[in-house]
Amino acid sequence: MRVLAAAVLAMVVALQAGCDRSAEPAKPVPSQPVAAPVAAGVPTPTLAAPRGKFDAISTTAMGVTGDLSATDAGFAFSQGQIYGLEGVGTASGADPYADTKASFSSLINVPDAAVLDVFRVTKEDHAQARNGGFCGAAPTTFIVTHEGVDSGGAPALFLVAFNGASPPSVNSPENELCGTFMYAPSAGPPATK
Repeated sequence: MRVLAAAVLAMVVALQAGCDRSAEPAKPVPSQPVAAPVAAGVPTPTLAAPRGKFDAISTTAMGVTGDLSATDAGFAFSQGQIYGLEGVGTASGADPYADTKASFSSLINVPDAAVLDVFRVTKEDHAQARNGGFCGAAPTTFIVTHEGVDSGGAPALFLVAFNGASPPSVNSPENELCGTFMYAPSAGPPATK
């Protein structure tokens, strides 16, 4: 045991001797994972999409999708759209979603510290929806969700749709943002699995 401890101590001393102590200290690692590392394609299998029934409350949600039924399988909307989802990571409200450096918190009016879930769209069926999908006729590739409260303090579900090849990040062109959609928990019966 003493031999092992001595060997570890010798390695630490050798590593410190090679370090340039006049160099700038390392920048702190952010406490929240951000959307950019998601681009590495490492799935987050434990990330679960919101579940339940939600009423469309924003103008875009009422016009494009209608009410939402969310299950483990994904999202189904009253206007016929169906989305399969795969969790890919998280972002914070302060994270930029586009090359303009605009943040999610400014886009959907949530706190900078809000945790958002990032999902890859694995299936999109527009069915007979009059406006097509979240991105119209273009395929929706990522949906960012946040369960929080609206500006009046009532529970709300925010969905942000994108059509880029990679998860939204500071490198994404602004035009990959398709729209924002807001829903309120429904007083109706809960969605089933």
